[in-house]
Amino acid sequence: AVQLKRVDEIKVERESLVLTSPLNGIVTAVHRREGEAVRPGEPIVTVADPDPRSMQIVSFIEQGQSFQPAPGMEVEVRRRTRPVQVARARIVKVSPQIEPIPPEVLGNPSFPRWGVRVLIDVPLSMLAPPPGGSPAPRIPLRPGELLDVRYYASRRRLLSC
Repeated sequence: AVQLKRVDEIKVERESLVLTSPLNGIVTAVHRREGEAVRPGEPIVTVADPDPRSMQIVSFIEQGQSFQPAPGMEVEVRRRTRPVQVARARIVKVSPQIEPIPPEVLGNPSFPRWGVRVLIDVPLSMLAPPPGGSPAPRIPLRPGELLDVRYYASRRRLLSC
């Protein structure tokens, strides 16, 4: 009887370990697998909103650059796909602080760098294939996709990130 009670307690404990996302979406990254230890606050998965209109491009201006990005500034966004897609977009938000640039963005992850996070609206032309079809249909932008961003002040190109 004692063992059956303990089995029931373990079942209740296990059921309480089921994680439910607070939002609907698609899993874009798995940070921890079943059986791995997790500390409070550590991410287990990354969930993205499946609505492409909710996406934003995250870019970084490396610390030490004299360029000062600002909301409303125009940028050029270039996909790394074939055929290449290039479109204009606008800066939505600039972080007030310097932070580590994620290793997957760096050319050499063994040399850490710091920068300012810049959020950019996704150009509408990158959200869906062109109307009426085309000889080279575009693939819609996906969460986590690496892009190249060129910053402009007036009409002069200043910085590529």
